[in-house]
Amino acid sequence: MAATGSKRKAVPVKGIPERLGELGKLGLGAMTDPETACWIARVILFDRMQKSLADDLQKLRDSSLPLYQALLERGRKMLPGDYSDFPALVIHDVLPNNVTQARRHYVQSWSSLEQAAEHFTAAKELMTAVREWAGARHMMADWFLDSILSNLCVWSKNRQAEQDVWWLYSGSLAEGRNHLVGPDAQRLHGWGTLDHRIAVPAVKPYNPSTQTRDEYQREHQLELDRYYARQEDVFAEAGFEPTVQKRKRASDSPWLHVDWFIQYQIQERSGPQIAQKYKGGKIGEDAIHHALRDLAGVLEVTLRPRVKRPLQAELRKKR
Repeated sequence: MAATGSKRKAVPVKGIPERLGELGKLGLGAMTDPETACWIARVILFDRMQKSLADDLQKLRDSSLPLYQALLERGRKMLPGDYSDFPALVIHDVLPNNVTQARRHYVQSWSSLEQAAEHFTAAKELMTAVREWAGARHMMADWFLDSILSNLCVWSKNRQAEQDVWWLYSGSLAEGRNHLVGPDAQRLHGWGTLDHRIAVPAVKPYNPSTQTRDEYQREHQLELDRYYARQEDVFAEAGFEPTVQKRKRASDSPWLHVDWFIQYQIQERSGPQIAQKYKGGKIGEDAIHHALRDLAGVLEVTLRPRVKRPLQAELRKKR
C-alpha cells in the first residue's frame, strides 16, 4: 500500500551569526549604538573566520587546547568542589609582615590568564601558545584574546565543538555559566527608556464623510514624520548613530569588507592581491584600504602596516 503522507524537510535553526549576517548592516534598526555595531561586526568576523580559516583554527586547537585542559585539571585538583567552566585556581598573595593570604582566581579573560601566569607554569605555557597564534595573525587585541579563551572553554566542554572547531564570538556563545549573551538590550537599544521619552502620536478617528483615506493617511503621516525626527534626536543625543548598511559590491555578500579584513590582517595578503581577486582588479587598492581602516575601527583592532609593492611582483609571489 502506497504511503499517502509526506515527510516535511527539517528547517535548520539559525543561530545568531546567521541572523545577523542576513541583516546586511551593523545594527538592527535605523540607528545603532557604536557598541552594538562593534558586537555585530565581531560576530560576523568570527563566523566568516570559521568558514575560511579552518586550518588556522585547527592549529589553535591543537596547540592550545591541551594546555587549557591541563590548567583546568590543575584547578580541579586545587578546588575539587568548584564546578566552574573556567579554570579555578588558588593564588597565595604575600601581604605585609610576610602574611600569606589565599584567594580563588578564575581564568576567564586574558588579563586573568596573565595574572595566573605569574604563579603557575601551566598558565604561562597556555599564555605563550595563545599569544604566538594570535600574534602571527596580527590579532593581539584584548577582546580577541578573551574570545580565544572563551572558545577554548567551549571546546574543553563539548566534544562536538572540539571536533568541528566551532568558532564564535563571546556574545554569541551558548555554553557555560559565565558566557555572554550579546549586548545589554535595555542600555544599548533604549527599550523602556529612550523609546518612551517622546509620546506616541494619538490616532484620530477616521470620518469618511469629511475626508478620503488618502487625506487621512497624509494627515497622520505628517505627525509620524515629526515623531520619527524627535525620537531619532533623542537617540542621537544618547550616542546612537545612523546604522551602517553594508552594500553588495564585487560579490553576492554584503560582508565583503570582512573577508578583505581576514585576507589582509590575518592571511597577510596585500591590497593589490585582494584587488586582483575582485572584478579583475577594478577595485582600487586605496578603496580597499579605506574599507579596511573603517572596519578595523569598528572592531577595535590595530590594522597591520600597509606595505606598497609593485602589483606584478605581488601577483607572481606564490603564497
